[in-house]
Amino acid sequence: MFRCMIFFIGCFCLNATAVEADAKPQVIELVKQLSNESFDIRERAAKQLEALGAAGIDDLRKASEKSEEPEARLRLSMIISRLSEREAVTKALRDLGNADWEMTKAALSAILRRRRDKNGVEQPLAEMAKGTDARARIAVEIQNHFLALSRFDNIKFDASTLTALQRHEKTMESALFERCRSMIGKGQ
Repeated sequence: MFRCMIFFIGCFCLNATAVEADAKPQVIELVKQLSNESFDIRERAAKQLEALGAAGIDDLRKASEKSEEPEARLRLSMIISRLSEREAVTKALRDLGNADWEMTKAALSAILRRRRDKNGVEQPLAEMAKGTDARARIAVEIQNHFLALSRFDNIKFDASTLTALQRHEKTMESALFERCRSMIGKGQ
């Protein structure tokens, strides 16, 4: 029994040392807390790790690779995924309204793919829409597009109606792209 206990303590110390070798002290402590018995402590640690933002992604990846705790690895992978997604949205929003239509088009496509991610896209779009430049007008167009599509979000359709709705959504999306392209073309 005593030997078994020593073995488990040794494994925990080796795991902690492996994580410590590659990550910052703050991340190390929070990763340890992800395996705590207390749900509240695990949740608080996850929120603090997520608050590190995109700058902490590399440290989180290193910690995830080194951690032997399944709970910690799972939580870290979810945090990394959310942070990576936010970074992609931030980049897309930065590129929106770029004079190079291809960059704007790629940014617009990236934002449209994230339509259902309410937390990731809506607030930055709302902030951007407050301006008066082409980016602000494009943000307003995207918000209106999302609003028009949201009317159908919670309705169950049969297969043929759903196919027609998907064609209509593509038509609306094409029209959105053309309106945005004309805004960029005018340089307004």
